[in-house]
Amino acid sequence: MICGIKTNIITAITVTDGHAADSPQFSDLVGKTAEHFNIKEVSADKAYSSRENMEKVFEVGAVPYIPFKSNATGRAKGNHTWRKMYLYFRYYEQEFMERYHKRSNVESTFSMIKRKFSPRCTLIHG
Repeated sequence: MICGIKTNIITAITVTDGHAADSPQFSDLVGKTAEHFNIKEVSADKAYSSRENMEKVFEVGAVPYIPFKSNATGRAKGNHTWRKMYLYFRYYEQEFMERYHKRSNVESTFSMIKRKFSPRCTLIHG
């Protein structure tokens, strides 16, 4: 799911059988959100760190704040968004992480959903 960081409004959600990986859902969720909202930034954890996901965020006019895995390199492999964000992450890590940590607001949204609907409600997220 994707939600607003100030409002906690869920802007897009995909329900899977619980065995599907989260990262492949990312592009569709960003696309669906962009249909109805002006996205400025998208923060996600390392599980979503891929060239394709970063490019999707850039395509909708937003900046991807997705930290890089420890084995990541700045090689663009044709993806300039990856290279640009990798360099930003490496040279301005504190500033990058301040923006990235806005994603913690989604944890509040998950908590609200669990409290509202069921103590047995299971949500898998990144």
